[in-house]
Amino acid sequence: MTPHFKNNYHNSIVQVCTSGGMPQGCGVIVSEDLVVTCSHVVVRVLQHNAEAQSTGQPDPDPDSVWIRRPFVDGLLAQPREVRILHCIPHNTTSEIADIAILQLKGERFSLHTGDAIASFTLGVVPLYTNVMALGFPTDAARTSDNSATAHYVIRDHTPFHWYHAVAEAAVGHEIRAGFSGSPVMDEGSGELIGIISEADATRRTATIIPTACLREVYPFPVSTSHTSVTPDTPDQTDVPVPDLYKPGIRLLLDMFAPRLHHFLTCRLGLLEKPRELETLHRYSAHNRAAWEDELSQKTYLPPPAKEIGHTASCYDDPNMKAIHVPIQQAIKEIAGISSGGDSSTAQISALSKQTRRVRNLVRRIQYSQKPLIVLGEPGSGKSLTLKQAAIAFSKLNQGRIFPTVCIFINLGKWKPVAKPDVLHVEQLVRSNVPAAIVSWLPQLADQRRLIILFDGLDEMSRVQYTEHTKALSSYATVNEGKIKTLFSCRIADFSPTFRHHRLVLLPFTKKHIQTYLERKFANIPLTLRAGTFTMRQLTQKLDDENLPLQAHNPFSLWLLCLYLGQKGKFPGSRVELLLYSFEYQFDRKKSEHEGLPFPDRKKSFDAWGLLAYTITRRNKGTDIERHELRGLFGPETDSIVSTGALAGVLHRTLENDLPLVRFTHHRAQEFFTAYH
Repeated sequence: MTPHFKNNYHNSIVQVCTSGGMPQGCGVIVSEDLVVTCSHVVVRVLQHNAEAQSTGQPDPDPDSVWIRRPFVDGLLAQPREVRILHCIPHNTTSEIADIAILQLKGERFSLHTGDAIASFTLGVVPLYTNVMALGFPTDAARTSDNSATAHYVIRDHTPFHWYHAVAEAAVGHEIRAGFSGSPVMDEGSGELIGIISEADATRRTATIIPTACLREVYPFPVSTSHTSVTPDTPDQTDVPVPDLYKPGIRLLLDMFAPRLHHFLTCRLGLLEKPRELETLHRYSAHNRAAWEDELSQKTYLPPPAKEIGHTASCYDDPNMKAIHVPIQQAIKEIAGISSGGDSSTAQISALSKQTRRVRNLVRRIQYSQKPLIVLGEPGSGKSLTLKQAAIAFSKLNQGRIFPTVCIFINLGKWKPVAKPDVLHVEQLVRSNVPAAIVSWLPQLADQRRLIILFDGLDEMSRVQYTEHTKALSSYATVNEGKIKTLFSCRIADFSPTFRHHRLVLLPFTKKHIQTYLERKFANIPLTLRAGTFTMRQLTQKLDDENLPLQAHNPFSLWLLCLYLGQKGKFPGSRVELLLYSFEYQFDRKKSEHEGLPFPDRKKSFDAWGLLAYTITRRNKGTDIERHELRGLFGPETDSIVSTGALAGVLHRTLENDLPLVRFTHHRAQEFFTAYH
């Protein structure tokens, strides 16, 4: 960071404080008379005003806030009074949250050459960008300027399009109390990318409100370009990416004695450390964090699912137990080599007598010489099983000097092309990895260090569906022996020439159902409208094939347990069960936001129904761009999408800087399409 950037950054910072000069947080100057900060910082000042009045201490104005420009006017300068132009609470249901705009009441800021401020940049900041923030925590009061500087790395984009940053250095300051509202600077370009909203000092993580969200509240001027380029995400047109290190005989040492290899390389320095090692490990760690975060937000327990702490509880109902460990669902492999074109389902494939149990999916993928297909019924946990495998691969390779890279691709996002072939699949793979790794993909394949998990074949667009599945088949066949590939789908709709090994994700057995119920219900016998049931009787009842929704499906079993625990009766139909689950999630989130504006449930369901119908009718995959929704819903788009994300119905992502929206799972899209 150049001195010019550093000076401008410090000139931009203000302390948001009480009339007596007690700092409550930070803010950033965006024009000659405007400051942006967090609304919860402003609330602290207003609370202090109220407390001061209650104790008889006079304040100039109970609704006023004060600021000080410490690095220009000095730490002991008299605070300047500002008025509140906008103050959006931090717990609203929109990404435009925790933002306050303050305006000077008196003389404007001096922004001449010596006091020039840093400029904000508009646009999505690449992952792994190094950033810094400065705050005024109470434990820094004895330093020369009462401040502390923290250096973090952008690791993820949150569902609200905010940034999630992590302190990766072993030493250094954490973002903590006193940093709220602080401007965050890209250390590569010197431009501001947003402000600190909240942080967890123990986990050394922080959440950043990006420039785009700040400007939704007030359109202050920004820089016209974003030039942030870090060593981990180089611009391929300007910075050549070095070739991968050729491991040679060291690959055997990495496979059979990874700890010794790591010790000799990273601790003793006796062996050369590959230049790409840090980049590959960061990519793997970022993906693992994103997958684990996604699994932690799931409200049901698919196999082999997630692990939840002993204090966690799925429901507020006293009958519902906390979940302790996942239930391992059986995976079987059809013996021999299978071919595509038979449109076989999981149910049909499971009838084969020539099957064997797959006890370790990760090892099965590692040592497979042919592509693999996982067949499973809707709601059986195919996607989460693949994500669990991806997480396991990441953990397995986190200490290796020559790690295997695992790429997870959601085929529902693949937009149909006119004449799909192997080149289009290669382009799809490249679009799912950072720029720093794209150039290494051929070399990773040559070194047999690449695993690709293709999820949701049945969620692809039906436009030239057969041609797209043929292209995927060809890609897997061409790269046999170099790239390990695994596909998940409901039906084996591949080319007849596609030779592969077939795995089947089996439904829950009666024993699985009983184990699940034992972990769900605390008060047994369970009293329902149909009578009182012991655990054995309830298991027998749910094992009945005449029920409208089969309990052998993990997702369906979760729905049934929710319905039984809350309604005290058995559902009359599958539609009734699904409708209640969405109503329950909506009402629970609404109660959590009591006192805040929250849309009407019927209105929200109607909007989600129209959205589901639109996505299904356009037949271009599961995702839809945000700007298309504005044509449907106009100014209510943000509220509809935000409420859907809160209720667990919609999922928001960023892809190539484009905000996308999709339903959290295929059953939700199918239900709301029918609802419409």
